[in-house]
Amino acid sequence: MTSFLTIVSMLLIVLPLAVLPIMCIISCCCSRKQRDLSLQRKIWDKFGNQFINNGVLLIFSGSKNNRPKLIIMRYNVFKCKDYLKSVIMEKYPQVGEPLAETYALSSIKRYVQEILPVLAEDFDSLEEAPYNRHNVKRGKICICQHLELVM
Repeated sequence: MTSFLTIVSMLLIVLPLAVLPIMCIISCCCSRKQRDLSLQRKIWDKFGNQFINNGVLLIFSGSKNNRPKLIIMRYNVFKCKDYLKSVIMEKYPQVGEPLAETYALSSIKRYVQEILPVLAEDFDSLEEAPYNRHNVKRGKICICQHLELVM
């Protein structure tokens, strides 16, 4: 009887110690995409203005092939900003030039923040450009082509 109680007590001690790491590993794997998106948002919130000013997008992709990577993409948003500013000035002539520029830049920032998870996961899923206003990787739609439709 004593050996049986010893075995049962050992199981009660060892089993939770064996199951706990398995549960942790499963929960880490399941929430990895959410953590990657959270990290992407934090990077953008912290450095978004510097990325825009320097013409660079920094994209964190952690779930592709289960290997985290940092993608640096050159993207000159100033051509898009100038074009969108001209569209805003044309549609709403009463809006001043500084306000139109501010609105164009904030629209670009908001759109880039929305699209970063797509860029990190599957760039090929982005819409094809009907015409090439600015050079974009693999002929995808430019930021200003997308935003022009919603302005």
